[in-house]
Amino acid sequence: MRTQALREALHGLIAAPVTPFHSDYSLDTEAIAANASFLLNRDVRLFVPCGSIGEFASLTLAERKTVLEETIKAVRTRALVLANISATDRESVLELARHAAAAGAAGVMVLAPFYHRPSDEELVDFLRWLDDSIALPFLFYNNPATTNVDASMGVLGKLAGMRQFAGLKEANPDIVRFHRVYRHFGASFPVVAATETPVAFFLLSGSKAVMTATIDYAPEFMRQLLDAAAAGDVRRTWDLYDGLLAVRDLLEPSLRQGYPAYIPFTKAGVEARGLRAGPPRPPLRPIEPSMRRRFEEVLRTDLLSEAVCSKQRP
Repeated sequence: MRTQALREALHGLIAAPVTPFHSDYSLDTEAIAANASFLLNRDVRLFVPCGSIGEFASLTLAERKTVLEETIKAVRTRALVLANISATDRESVLELARHAAAAGAAGVMVLAPFYHRPSDEELVDFLRWLDDSIALPFLFYNNPATTNVDASMGVLGKLAGMRQFAGLKEANPDIVRFHRVYRHFGASFPVVAATETPVAFFLLSGSKAVMTATIDYAPEFMRQLLDAAAAGDVRRTWDLYDGLLAVRDLLEPSLRQGYPAYIPFTKAGVEARGLRAGPPRPPLRPIEPSMRRRFEEVLRTDLLSEAVCSKQRP
């Protein structure tokens, strides 16, 4: 896929699916297909498996390839699939990028090199190397919470001129930064809203695409939120956002301590919809039964009520 074609596809609901495991933590490949079907039937047309929610940091390269292949097989021609090629070494990045091209992915997603915390100049060097070295267009994922790297406006300006750069997945929760990024670059490339607590602000700033955890288990709700913001219905946007915040309030204490609570909570949400997700891989644990009950009650009340799910397709 050409870069411009991927840019045009970066809108609407973008799913970062959970990676389903059996009780022994092995891959549950059958569930990959079932979970993909659930999302396809609810207006998701772009998938990015093995992202943060997909526990890529707990998977081997071979497992990441398997999950990508199974996802592509599951969606067939009904959706596009991007491969997360993020890694701490260049050879793994290249290996995953080559596999993605051979497997039929439409593009790739990449985080800033993590652990080493590169400077702006080093980050630009990495992205230029990537642009010159891979055969697919790429989505850059700015996620300072996990990488300790926050792409500056200067870095984004240089990214905008790279041949295969298709768009930005922005997960810095600073609403003023997002507004400035979108106002400055939104006409040049898609800016995907990718962190959930401030997501309504991101959408009202103009973003046409959202990729967050709740899409995995409440895509109907997230579609309504996206549509309300796109229509300029501010009151409806805030009303829906209040429901989303009721869910986020359960996660926030852990998130503030740096714990990736979105992984076990998202898996619980997927299972609340009658699908298979399995446990997160150690060292992470499933959420406690009492918290799971509270979470499921909030889902039923605030995200999955009859009014919100009325447009659900079978």
